[in-house]
Amino acid sequence: MISVLIISILMIIFSSISILLVENSPNSNIRTASDALWWTMETITTIGYGDKYPVTNLGRIIGTVLMISGTGLFGTFTAYIASVFIKENK
Repeated sequence: MISVLIISILMIIFSSISILLVENSPNSNIRTASDALWWTMETITTIGYGDKYPVTNLGRIIGTVLMISGTGLFGTFTAYIASVFIKENK
């Protein structure tokens, strides 16, 4: 469980930094560190409000990787919590 938490934190940090560096197009709406962190949090949790989104191809690739890894990480976390409940019932 600790490794899932560490991977999640690292994904959030590296994705925020990466998207901020990549989204340098004039059309980009991710311009500040807080924008990048907000976009990363809504993408990794698959909420996706649509208020912030990448406009470059590399930014979209980062978003795709973040969505897939976020789904896997939250699935792992959910499975861990379920296993705790199952062990308590036995």
